[in-house]
Amino acid sequence: MAEAVDALELDADYFDTQMIQDDTILKDIHDNQRTLEIEAKWFQEKEDWQKILANIKAFRVLKMPHILQSLFFLNKIERERICEPNSNKFSWKKAKELLETELPNLMATYKVWGEKKDDYRPYMRINYVEKIVADLNQEEVDLYHLGVGKLYKWLKMAIDNRKQDVIRRKAI
Repeated sequence: MAEAVDALELDADYFDTQMIQDDTILKDIHDNQRTLEIEAKWFQEKEDWQKILANIKAFRVLKMPHILQSLFFLNKIERERICEPNSNKFSWKKAKELLETELPNLMATYKVWGEKKDDYRPYMRINYVEKIVADLNQEEVDLYHLGVGKLYKWLKMAIDNRKQDVIRRKAI
C-alpha cells in the first residue's frame, strides 16, 4: 500500500512540473494512464479477468500472436524468454507461462509518460511494437476472442498515449 501512495505522490510531482496552462493533452495522457492502470489491476485482481487470461493460456494455437508479443516487448520482457532461439519468431509455448503471472504485474506498473532512461533493446521500442500490430484492428481482434481484444485495446491505448507524450515533450 505504501508503494501505491509513493507512486501517486510521484505522479503528482511529475504532472505538477509538466503542467502548462490548460494542457489538455497532458490531462488526456494522465486520464488514459489511470485507465491503463485500472484495467491492468483487473487482470491481477478480478476473477473474471483472470479467467480470460487462463482461457487464452489454454489455447494450443494462437491466431494473433503478434498482440501478445507486442505486449511482452512493450513491458520489457526479453526476446529470449518468449521467442524461438536467435529469432523474433514468437513461441506461444514459452510465452504462455508468463501470461498469467508476469504480464498483469508488468502492465500494472507500465507508465506512458516521462523520459525512459532504462536500457531498451530495439525490439522493445514503441515504434517496433506498434509496427508488429499495425495491420490489426479492434473489430477483427474482438471477433477472434474478446479477451485478446481487451489485451489489444490496452496495448493500443498504451502505444498511442506513449507516442502522444513523446510528441508533447518534444514540442515543449
